[in-house]
Amino acid sequence: RKVKGAILLAAGFSETGEEGRKLEDEVVALARRYNVRLIGPNTNGMFSARLGCNAWGMADVPRGPLGLLSNSANCVTSIVMQAKVHGYMGINTMLSVGNQADIQFHEYVDCLGEAADVSAIMLYLEGFKDAPAFRAAARKTTQTKPVVMYVAGRTIEGKRAAKSHSGSLAGAYAVNRGVLRQAGVTVVDRLYHLYPVAEALSLFPPMRGRRVAVLSEGGGPITVAADALVEQGLELAQLAPATQARIHEVVPNATAISNPVDAGG
Repeated sequence: RKVKGAILLAAGFSETGEEGRKLEDEVVALARRYNVRLIGPNTNGMFSARLGCNAWGMADVPRGPLGLLSNSANCVTSIVMQAKVHGYMGINTMLSVGNQADIQFHEYVDCLGEAADVSAIMLYLEGFKDAPAFRAAARKTTQTKPVVMYVAGRTIEGKRAAKSHSGSLAGAYAVNRGVLRQAGVTVVDRLYHLYPVAEALSLFPPMRGRRVAVLSEGGGPITVAADALVEQGLELAQLAPATQARIHEVVPNATAISNPVDAGG
């Protein structure tokens, strides 16, 4: 029928063991014989606002400029609920990659990286099939838009859960995190940080350097901010005396105006 693509929802493939892997290989070989690209297997489908395609089964997905790729359909659902509650920035394209038997993470990242209507990409990842290809795709994409990722499988128990869930196996977390950050990926430590961080980075203009100023109304928040910024390799800029004088005119009760600026309530 000259079908170009298919979504294979069914589970019971490589995530279940050797027999499932053989079946998965047979399916991929059959698809390639007829030039069909596969999403999955072991996926919940896909959603594309640009194409007007909801092959996911979730109604009222909020539309917007964010891309979302995940090994877990439930994690996708969680992030969509965040977007619904927040009510500001919605989803352009989302899918659960499943076992990545055919199309892999790096191909999806390349596609969303080239999409003009996608402002940032969120990823929940349990394991790579082709880590060097992903690194290359991420390095290229992060030149033009943010890529924010949560990497699962940081512990032995987490790796075991990922292997049984999606047939993927995360490597050494510290190595993965370091390589991803070198490629420009923003790695978060909590799943619920994916959406707000991607939203914030897609709204901000690209930074021209590493120097940052912090303004708050209390010592606690600016201390937290200072630690977080320095841990990410940024610098707290030293404000010139003239700048400090102008700040003092605006907030005469400030207890610190050198940066961070404590506006003192």
